[in-house]
Amino acid sequence: AIIPFFNGHEHIHKLLEDLPPDLPVILVDDQSDTPLGSVNRPNTIVYRNESKGYFTGAVNYGIRRCSTDVLVLNQDISLHGTAWLDVLTANREEYALIGERIKGMHPAFPNGYVHGVFQYMSREALDRVGLMDAENYPLWGASALWQWQVCRAGYKSLPLREIPGLT
Repeated sequence: AIIPFFNGHEHIHKLLEDLPPDLPVILVDDQSDTPLGSVNRPNTIVYRNESKGYFTGAVNYGIRRCSTDVLVLNQDISLHGTAWLDVLTANREEYALIGERIKGMHPAFPNGYVHGVFQYMSREALDRVGLMDAENYPLWGASALWQWQVCRAGYKSLPLREIPGLT
């Protein structure tokens, strides 16, 4: 998992407790006012971004530091149980992008698009399509654009109205 982090000290430890201990986590501190430092969790590495990258830059920073599929998680969420992991396991062979669907309707995305609160990205698609566009979409929109890019490259996306256990 990759967790972009900024000044969320009061929430991050709960989220880390929610994750299975064998799930590797890359936490990217995106220039918090007080650096996060280390955390007491196995399989967790904390990096501090050299310069402010906002959501997309912090996610890309983490992606560059691993060679696996990634699950991007918002620092403020909670995950209860492991049904969310079952959804990923059941669908990751067929879909290159799986995650929580944006709320509401968007005319360019009649079936919705996956946004950065809970966003699985396959390594194969990352290697073929590339990282999200942090220059033009540092805060919002990069995940929608990345969905277009992976679908145009022949991959499938699965925007879900609900992720089991996600609050």
